[in-house]
Amino acid sequence: MAYPHVPYTFTDGLLNDVTAARLNLIGTGIRDAQQAPAVRVFHNAAQAILVTTETTLAFNSERYDQAFGSASTQHDTVTNNSRLTALYAGIYLITATAEWSGSAADQYAAIRLNGATTIARQREPGGAGNPVHNITTMYSLAVNDYVELRVFTSTALSINSAANYSPEFSMVRVA
Repeated sequence: MAYPHVPYTFTDGLLNDVTAARLNLIGTGIRDAQQAPAVRVFHNAAQAILVTTETTLAFNSERYDQAFGSASTQHDTVTNNSRLTALYAGIYLITATAEWSGSAADQYAAIRLNGATTIARQREPGGAGNPVHNITTMYSLAVNDYVELRVFTSTALSINSAANYSPEFSMVRVA
């Protein structure tokens, strides 16, 4: 005796049918999150910093620069190589790390928006060793907004180039 086939309809707990279209939408959201615009750049040599003048760091190399699974242009290693540019509006996690070649009475690093507005800053008081700035902020960026890493010192110093951590600058769209 054959039993008749009765299709079973799954629901998501909200009494909405789970359909192929809804599952594709969920899959697209997961894929988009995995391929969010992300960029991480570095400089492969020490950079001398002007005394008592805020200086914008240059970044001549990229670890990655991608958006939605393809190469991107959030950073250019030649033109405006100090900038990370938002290609899509949204909330971005922005991070920077820079190690000094020595200590000064006053030194800081800051993330600057569009060349005018400081959105994160870390100051290092004088002391021994090679201070390291680690700055992290979340900020809402519009299309074509850009951020730069700027540093200041009261003594003639450089920003060291150290494999994988100085100077490094990155951002990723999180929402």
